[in-house]
Formats: sequence, structure tokens, C-alpha cells
Amino acid sequence: MSGFRGRNKLGVSVQARSKFKSPAIIGSAVLVLGLILIVGAFSRTDSSQPTISVEPIEDLVTVLVPIRDIQVGEQLEPRLFRFEKRPKSSVPDGTVTSLEEIQGKFTKVALAQGLTINREHILDTKPTNLITATIPEGYRAVTIRVNETTSVEGWARPGANVDVLWMSNFGGREGLKTIVENAKVLSAERQVDSNSNQITVPSTVTLLVTAQDAAKIQLAASTGTLSLLLRGDTDSSTSTLTSPITVEDLLGRERKTEFPNSKASGVVKIGEEEFYLIDGELVPK
Repeated sequence: MSGFRGRNKLGVSVQARSKFKSPAIIGSAVLVLGLILIVGAFSRTDSSQPTISVEPIEDLVTVLVPIRDIQVGEQLEPRLFRFEKRPKSSVPDGTVTSLEEIQGKFTKVALAQGLTINREHILDTKPTNLITATIPEGYRAVTIRVNETTSVEGWARPGANVDVLWMSNFGGREGLKTIVENAKVLSAERQVDSNSNQITVPSTVTLLVTAQDAAKIQLAASTGTLSLLLRGDTDSSTSTLTSPITVEDLLGRERKTEFPNSKASGVVKIGEEEFYLIDGELVPK
């Protein structure tokens, strides 16, 4: 057996340390090292596993959707539709869910392929024409003449919202006033399609307004000039031109005293507003 023997300073015989290593100690060390490696391997394996989360499945609703675009006034038949599953949270109230709801009925508005339809979009009877189908109860369709300027270069197209300005002579002073707000354009030059890529300047525009606003527009058209102001798609604000603006306002001058009753030949009331009738002109009271 090889080894190193020698004596220490006290004269005691010693042997190289390698001779005193016990096999039991060496085995224990190897076992501990192996356990450490195994635990480390399992730790790495566990940390690399993806986290699995279980989310609840949202309820689905069966709805009816067109298989093609359907025009206004077209009669509805089962062959024009298919059933689809949609998340309940994305289905608005009043959505059509059965064939019985559309059988023998007609479209009030154009229906787009693949989109759900609402019961408000259908009629029991065939509409007289494309315009009458879109007029709710209490509303009227009224037409005014326009040009490049008063139609905003033709951008006042079907589906757009506009304000109606009235320009007239207010007791000897030129001025203008907003008489109708947020009116919907039904047609322009008899065209009801808002998706046309060709923009033409119409000579007439038909607006959807209340019966009272329709009367205002007709009267104003006979006593002055009408023009349209185009609104943004989401703009529902109130106009600031509810009172006439005149040249004095543009020049920053103080307005003259309002017209006394003695100069008026009568008072005209349109809805909640009153006007003096002075020399054949309507002047806000």
C-alpha cells in the first residue's frame, strides 16, 4: 500500500492525510452532492412549467345575421339569414334571434352582411319609399336649396348631422341665427347612399327634423337665406348662435336699442320663440 509516512515535530509517526479518509465519509459526501443535484434539477423543471389558469366561459347567444347586404324596403326571408353564436355581453337588447321575428317583414334601414339586426330595424309593412321608412313619428322631412358654400362643398351628405343657419335682414341690419340644431341629412340630390366615393355638390338637401323645426325652416326660407354647418360625428353640443349675430357684433360695436313695439306691425310666434314683424321682416323679440 502506497502512502507517505513521517514524523511530526513531537516525533509522532504520521501518515499522509489521504490514508485517513474513511470510505464512509466519502460515500456520505457523494450522497449529499447527488441529492443537491437532484433537488436543483427538480427546481429548474418546476420553474419552467407554464402557469395554467382556468377562466370561466362566457355565455353565448344565438343571433340572426344577414348573409348579404339588404337594402331599405326589401322583404325579409329566411334564406337571407344564418344563425351565429355571439357572446351575450356583445348582443344589444332587441337583437333578432329567431326567424319568426323577420318572416314577412321589411327593412326600415339598410342591413349589413354579418352584423346583428335589431327589432327597430324592421317594419310590418312595406315602406312607401326609401325616405318615409326613415322618418320616426313626430318628425318631418324638409328640403332646402343649397350650393357649394351652403352645402359645405357637398360634404353635407346622407347620414351627416348639420345645423341650419338663417341669414336675413333684422330690422335694417344684416344678421344670422341658428334656427335648427343637429338635423340629420336624409338625402342629397335625391341620393340616400352615404358610402358613395364620388362627391358631388347637390342643389337640394333633405333634412330630418321635428315638425316644429320643419315649420321654422320653411318660414325662414321665404324670408332669407339658409345654409348648413357640418357637425362632427360625435358632436351633440348646443350652438352659440341662438341669438342673431349682426355687423355690430363683427365690428365690436355696442348694439343699438332693441326695436320698440311701436315699429312692429305684429308679433309672430314660432314654437317658443317670438318675432316682431317689421316692414315684412321677422325680427327676434
